[in-house]
Amino acid sequence: MAIMVGTGRGAHAGVLIRNAEALETLEKVDTIVFDKTGTLTEGKPRVVAFTDGDVLRLAASLERASEHPLAGAIVESARVQNLPLSATSGFEYLTGEV
Repeated sequence: MAIMVGTGRGAHAGVLIRNAEALETLEKVDTIVFDKTGTLTEGKPRVVAFTDGDVLRLAASLERASEHPLAGAIVESARVQNLPLSATSGFEYLTGEV
């Protein structure tokens, strides 16, 4: 019963528990270490804090035509704050270029 409740609560929180043995093993864990590569990301970057609305507006205006996920997060943050974006022209997206 505890395993069913644990996997159900995990699923509700967005955590996939592949098998009951993993959940039972987790009970013995006292430390978890994650690397810096984004192991715990949702796969959808988002802006969590930005203090200068004018800078965000300008950045979002520039990033609006980009396909990059970080650009999308900047544009979405400006949209949520109802910031008016400026028109841009001459944008060129070069995949894999530095």
